Amino acid sequence: MSAGASLSQTGECRDEWPGHKVRSVKVKARWLPSALNLPLKKGDDFTPAKLSETRAAVIKAINDERDKFAIEFVKLERLQLVDINFVRACGRKVAAATCQAEGLGTDCVDLEVKPLALSTNPIFMGATLLPLPRSNSQTFLSGVPRLLRIFDPKFGVGADGELGATPDFAISTDLLSLGEVAQGKPAEGRPVELLLKARGSKSLSEPFYTSEINLSLVLKQPTSLVESLGVEASFTADRQPQLDASYLRNSLRVNGYAAFNPATGIVNRVALNGGYRRSSNRLSGVNRQFATENSYQGSAIFDGRIFDGFTRAGLWLDGGKPQTQESYHRIAALIGYEKELPIGEQTIGIEAQFGAGKASKHAPEYSLFYGGNTLANFIYSEIIDPETLTFLPAGPVLRGYGRNQVGFRLPSGETRGAHSYHHFNLSLAIPISSLSAALIPDEVVNSNPRTTLRDLVEFAVNTGEEALSSSFEDEGLSSDEADKKAAKVFSQIKPGVRYLTHYAKLYSLKPLVMFDEARMARNDSSNPQSRYSVGGGVELTVVLAKFQAAYMHAINRFEVEKRGNLVFRLVFTNLF
Repeated sequence: MSAGASLSQTGECRDEWPGHKVRSVKVKARWLPSALNLPLKKGDDFTPAKLSETRAAVIKAINDERDKFAIEFVKLERLQLVDINFVRACGRKVAAATCQAEGLGTDCVDLEVKPLALSTNPIFMGATLLPLPRSNSQTFLSGVPRLLRIFDPKFGVGADGELGATPDFAISTDLLSLGEVAQGKPAEGRPVELLLKARGSKSLSEPFYTSEINLSLVLKQPTSLVESLGVEASFTADRQPQLDASYLRNSLRVNGYAAFNPATGIVNRVALNGGYRRSSNRLSGVNRQFATENSYQGSAIFDGRIFDGFTRAGLWLDGGKPQTQESYHRIAALIGYEKELPIGEQTIGIEAQFGAGKASKHAPEYSLFYGGNTLANFIYSEIIDPETLTFLPAGPVLRGYGRNQVGFRLPSGETRGAHSYHHFNLSLAIPISSLSAALIPDEVVNSNPRTTLRDLVEFAVNTGEEALSSSFEDEGLSSDEADKKAAKVFSQIKPGVRYLTHYAKLYSLKPLVMFDEARMARNDSSNPQSRYSVGGGVELTVVLAKFQAAYMHAINRFEVEKRGNLVFRLVFTNLF
């Protein structure tokens, strides 16, 4: 098989070239195993019968792969939504001189074979509707390097005016499946997982960083309603800006959480968390503080759909007792909404957030609220991600300012943290039809009855439901429980399938329009302070990554504050 097509091709793609020889065969799939054996080979006659046999051989190889790695596809959150029942295959004529030079006469073709693939996270149903990077190429897990399968890495880089360029990296592995995957075998389905997760980020120009290592024991699907139960221990070491100072926190946490999948009304998924934290807190600068404290923390996260848009709401509560100081508590709430509004075959991306928080009067300075840009994204992260579940928001989101660079300005001119806040953020991504390509082309694959490629995807969802039910049975559920669980999952998937087939893009370039508003207040002041930011930029989504770059202008800033903030974010999410 050829790794690429010749530059001497004519470009015309046809499934019949009578009297032509095959010069090369290329299967367009991700991590294609070298052992794939196809009927058509170099020097063979390019005939419809041989082409049909080649299509059938590719479908068989994909189905064998899916059956062999069914459990691991689900564990890696890459559920195969549909059976592969359509494979594009066509020959492209090669220049006569090239054919003759390779001993194939004057007429030969390069054969391209591309199977359709569509997958999604079987638990995080929001991923079906969110504009996340996707590929319509089939992944062969047997060809993926073992280290990628073991650690499932994710990485990216972001920047703003305060942090500078900040790469981030995260890995996750099930220690109970480590031996199997390390030997090249498929991961087995178990009712229990021992997950090791690690994440970190480091500014390239400033001393700021974040880091966490987390070990959790997870019981999967103990009942039809309870998705998972987990207990975890983690250690976190962070250094973040806080106005002109640095805030360093090292903390040891022990938590328990439960995730539910009720799929009733507008609520699809719920995650509850509670635990204990022992932390060392050091704030430098004018308001220098150092304290070791014992703390409690709890949170509730809800996922659902409102008006066909993905909705996530979170509520956090925590409190602590620093040494030699009085105890304090904080509460914060955040709701995010994302909707792709159809306009023809394009969509306008609408993303909105509203948040609020309040701290008690005895909260130390390092636990008060500071606003600014955040490189994290509440809407797009996994609901049981440790950072999403356990960490109360730092303050209002104001993308026109650097990280934690907005505080409450006192009459003396000094800036301190706020005891309460609220904020609203809105982003609109405007489509440009000529700068995008559909994930699933609307091409006819059968003229009588007329059937398009998009029709095949929608028809095949029921088969995907049966496959998921079988996977749940392999994990220990009874047949009835597995069928019920799969039906519930696919009742959430089906609205998103239409988005995937009609509106999702392999790549798109969209201009961004952005607006932020926030209000902050202190207990010792009767006049809250408001700030606004407006701006715009571009959003580029491709098969493997999503890139956003924008400039936000701060409108009613104080005299010493910067005029605005340039931010960008590049995230790789679809390595295999």
